[in-house]
Amino acid sequence: IEGKLTDTVAFPHRDGIAILIRNADQQEYMPQISYIIREGLFKAGISNLYHNFEDTCFFYRQAELALKYGLKKNPMIWCHHFKDCILDHILLWGTTELPARVLCPEGLLYLKSYDAENDAQLYHTLQVYLDNERHATQTARDLFIHRSTLFYRLDRILEILKLDLKNSGNRLYLQMCFRLLEE
Repeated sequence: IEGKLTDTVAFPHRDGIAILIRNADQQEYMPQISYIIREGLFKAGISNLYHNFEDTCFFYRQAELALKYGLKKNPMIWCHHFKDCILDHILLWGTTELPARVLCPEGLLYLKSYDAENDAQLYHTLQVYLDNERHATQTARDLFIHRSTLFYRLDRILEILKLDLKNSGNRLYLQMCFRLLEE
């Protein structure tokens, strides 16, 4: 890889190859990297772009983590980028001291258990609503429900959650909790 592509450093890793790309556009290199990895039947973790030699150890760790998380999430894909697993890494480290269930708001946990017990869709409705950036028409379409049904559910959800969804920090917190509770 290093011989064919300038501005790359590749390290063998127990699960594949860790690739660091320096001072170059990854989009420019990806077709060439992809070909080498695919032909060699390798799996690779690719760091974010870096410029300072002193940071090499951090970007090696990025490539290593990209490979680790990528193989866990989808072992059939041969090339994993750190940019795609940053949030997973942040959330994992956030739960080293406290379990996910105590990091999430009580109302969200209640919605999840209520849905399981009553075959309801409040938890999923909130997740889709936030994924659609609070766009009601798109959310109703994605859930295959009428807009009035969506607004009824949202009123019920907000009553239980007791969080202001107009606050971007609350929305980010909830979306992170959805990711934490996936495991």
